[in-house]
Amino acid sequence: MHLSTAAVLEYEEVLIRELVPSYLPSRDILWFLDDIIAASVCHASIRRFRPFSPDPDDDCMIELALTADVQALVTHNKAHFRDLPSRGIELLTPAEILRLLDL
Repeated sequence: MHLSTAAVLEYEEVLIRELVPSYLPSRDILWFLDDIIAASVCHASIRRFRPFSPDPDDDCMIELALTADVQALVTHNKAHFRDLPSRGIELLTPAEILRLLDL
């Protein structure tokens, strides 16, 4: 997994908006993000490719994928990343990646 500062901030914003306070306290989300960061390749320098996505909040994920030269991007929202396959990056849903990993 690859991360950038912008990607972590986007994950934090979405997780806190979607899960707090009804499901998890924000401290648990921050601990979870700390664990994800510790297990990831972190990129301090990101190549800029804006504008790219119909949702500007997703541009940081596209920039990270292109900078890290990944093989695939895992997302529930393939429509916002529709140009990545033309750049050699496969789009997979979480269910698809789990099937590929045989989990």
